[in-house]
Amino acid sequence: MKFHVPEIVTRTESIAMQLRVILARRPSISVHADTNVMSYICCIRTSLSPIVWRYAASRSIQRGGCQSRWQLCGTRRFQALEDTGMNDTATVNVTAKHSMLVVTLVATLTLVSLSCGGGDTASRTTPDSSNVIEMSIIGLAFDGPDTVSSGWTTIRLKNTSGMTHFAILERLPEGIGIEEQQREIAPVFQAGMNLLNEGKADEATEMFGTLPEWFYDVVFTGGVGFISPWQTAEMTVLLEPGRYLLECYVKTVGVFHSFNPIPDLYGMVHEITVTEEASGAPEPEADIELTISSERGIEVEGDIGLGRHTVAVHFEDQVVYDHFLGHDVHLARLTENTDLDALEAWMDWTQPRGLETPAPAEFLGGLHEMPAGQTGYFVIDLEPGSYAWIAEVPDPAGKVMLKTFSTSVRGGR
Repeated sequence: MKFHVPEIVTRTESIAMQLRVILARRPSISVHADTNVMSYICCIRTSLSPIVWRYAASRSIQRGGCQSRWQLCGTRRFQALEDTGMNDTATVNVTAKHSMLVVTLVATLTLVSLSCGGGDTASRTTPDSSNVIEMSIIGLAFDGPDTVSSGWTTIRLKNTSGMTHFAILERLPEGIGIEEQQREIAPVFQAGMNLLNEGKADEATEMFGTLPEWFYDVVFTGGVGFISPWQTAEMTVLLEPGRYLLECYVKTVGVFHSFNPIPDLYGMVHEITVTEEASGAPEPEADIELTISSERGIEVEGDIGLGRHTVAVHFEDQVVYDHFLGHDVHLARLTENTDLDALEAWMDWTQPRGLETPAPAEFLGGLHEMPAGQTGYFVIDLEPGSYAWIAEVPDPAGKVMLKTFSTSVRGGR
């Protein structure tokens, strides 16, 4: 059987997400993670080969300080330890021959990292003095440096997965890290979302009321906006020293990607430490100025023509809307088949279909919310066509946070 790269990635991610969905909805399932191989098996049948299956399963887990999801081993056997009533219990045997096939698959697809194999990844830093963090989305995981100098910082994010993702950047309170976020925040939002999906809004409100006090001290400081499969996007913000978290909470079958139902294993989050040492990287120069506010929505100045542009986003104010978040801006490419009403509805995660994969439009990046008075930047590369600036808020059009435009040789507004 032949697979194209996008097909393999999409199918493996689908399987990995099915594992999370099953576990999120059936918490009584007993699943053990092999501490050497970093993989788990759940009760599910698949037509993929054992190697692709094992890759799919491994994309959904994380352990300790190792933020890569892959490790090659010799012969290992995995199986579900409890029959939960489903038809089959999947069992995988990984032989030495299979390991060689995995090496070939990894080299061909450039989808995985081998850094989990007994090494310490805590020392990985940004590549040069320009303070650029080169990040990749691999399956349901972020892969990249976890230490960066303070100052103007660029996150360049390559989405090698088959799903739309993003990377919101959150500055954590003192003494809080990835473990606390995954233990005290992610499960509450997932439980609340489950209740919303069941139409139990009052119970969901009570669930969200159990969030710890420190959650309200998290500062959202930008981050790369929505990007569709096989796209690369970047944004630049001024970072102060501290501990930050990259998070993607897009949903699949109602389950947030940032939530992992297996205890001690992380969802789609990545911790970054910003050091006291300043990089000295310069502030970007923009040719498009975008201002966003709760009163006037999105306002744009500059010639939006074809080609590459740097967009400055000025947050005139910031408010918290009904979905716990403030306003931001993302860029979507529109086609004659794009349903703007569906796109609007998709931007509200509290709705059953909100942020649910697949996305209703092609996304090309953007900038997540920042505090009032701050400015961040993101880069776009426009071809002839129709586009929309849109915020991830409930009812963006009603807040003047959905604005369409088109580009041609002469530019457009």
